[in-house]
Amino acid sequence: MRYALLLGLSVLLFGCSTTGGGAPVADVTPLTLDFGTLEVGDWLILEVEVRNAGSAQLNVTAAEITGAAEDSPFTSGGAAMALRANEAGAISVSFRPLVPGEFAATLRFETNGPREPLFEIPLTGIATAAALSVDPEAVDFGTRAEGCQDTETVTLTNTGDAPLVGLEVDVTGDDEGFELEGADEPFDLEPAASVTLTGTWDPTAEEALNALLVVTQGNDELASIPLAGQSTELKTSESDQWDVPTVSEIDFLWVIDTGLTMDTVQTRLGNGVSELMDELEDQFYDFRFAVVSADKDRGAELLAPVITPTTTDREQAFADAVTQTGGSGQPGFGMEMGWNALNPPLTDVGGPNEGILRPGAGLAVVFVSTGVDASDILGGSGEAFRDAFIALKADPAMVSISLITGAETGCNTAGIAASQTPEYLAAAWRGQVQSVCTNPMPLWPHTYSGPHQKSAFPLDPPALPSSVELAVTLESGDPGSADGWTYDADNEWIVFADGSLPPFESSVEASWARADVCE
Repeated sequence: MRYALLLGLSVLLFGCSTTGGGAPVADVTPLTLDFGTLEVGDWLILEVEVRNAGSAQLNVTAAEITGAAEDSPFTSGGAAMALRANEAGAISVSFRPLVPGEFAATLRFETNGPREPLFEIPLTGIATAAALSVDPEAVDFGTRAEGCQDTETVTLTNTGDAPLVGLEVDVTGDDEGFELEGADEPFDLEPAASVTLTGTWDPTAEEALNALLVVTQGNDELASIPLAGQSTELKTSESDQWDVPTVSEIDFLWVIDTGLTMDTVQTRLGNGVSELMDELEDQFYDFRFAVVSADKDRGAELLAPVITPTTTDREQAFADAVTQTGGSGQPGFGMEMGWNALNPPLTDVGGPNEGILRPGAGLAVVFVSTGVDASDILGGSGEAFRDAFIALKADPAMVSISLITGAETGCNTAGIAASQTPEYLAAAWRGQVQSVCTNPMPLWPHTYSGPHQKSAFPLDPPALPSSVELAVTLESGDPGSADGWTYDADNEWIVFADGSLPPFESSVEASWARADVCE
């Protein structure tokens, strides 16, 4: 009896066992699904595995998404399953966001497993999107006269949180006279980054601007910015006329190194001047020769009275002036003394150099020296001095600067020192460069092609550069060449290049529109 009781108890306990040997057991992995961060429009599929770890058939209901809006980016492909022992199945879940944001939902399914009949898997995901902002959204140049160029900018900004890759910009429509800079090649925009496009419209022939600036990414159009503008005919309202004189006045300033090494050079210079004076007279120049020393102690005052074509024994008077010596023995300030000689107070009324710079005359400055120039005003720069001398005249063609110097390493001739520095040589302008080492004597270029024809014609009021029209009429009344000129807006004048100067006795006529017509 005792044996039978124990046997019945053992059977009873075995029938109540919880080890799962005779029941289904659902082993689910993972228990959460995080899709990370996707760009809007991208698609990612993850899976939940359900394995039957028991010994009886595991029945799994169809999975469903809960806890999300109707337009949830989560979808499930999990159909009902019947899994034998050790068999596994998968429930797929897709995440395809159509708008940016953070998303959450729950994947829910049930099983017949006695231990865990219900499973709820949290689903999370983030969607980002690029967004193109345009400023301004339209560009209107308004009404512009022909030649009144105008510029506007358009800024493209990525205001989203994903990059914009491979952007392209094109202009379509009636875009006559419109040029775009800043987007010649495809480009990318990271979040918060910007690019500025510059559009310039140069209206011509009353052509209206009616176009679109289109921004695309692949086959998608991201922005379309209207471009508009109306052109009108530009009318010239200003005109002027100038005569080109036959005879010119020319003022020569000779800046002479009066140091001890200059004896030979000074003598040769005096001996060679007669041919120059004769040539100038043959070309109807009304010339004046003024001579100053490069020695600071001489104070840039004239070494002798001004020499003119009517001066008695003019060649000897010049030779006497240029062969003077004395002073401090440090005559290396040629640029500075030349500048002082041509400026107040020396040129003021009653000053020692009054009259050496006539208002309507050309200016020819000639530096003669064997030493290094030590001028310290204007930074000691030969280039700065050159520009300053040119600025003494309203017409750059009326200025020439010549140099009579030695080679940089000096001359082999006894008594001749090394020449000016390269910075000093930079002062040359429209003149000639001669060497103190020249043989045979005399020393001096015997031809002169300095200022004698007008090259610059001021426009008052200032002109719109594209509107200037020019005509040259010869003395005979026939039209002449009006080529080789430019309008210098900084100085507000028309300038003819060397080789294109209007002939003697011709007239130059200009018509133009005022610069402020575009304002």
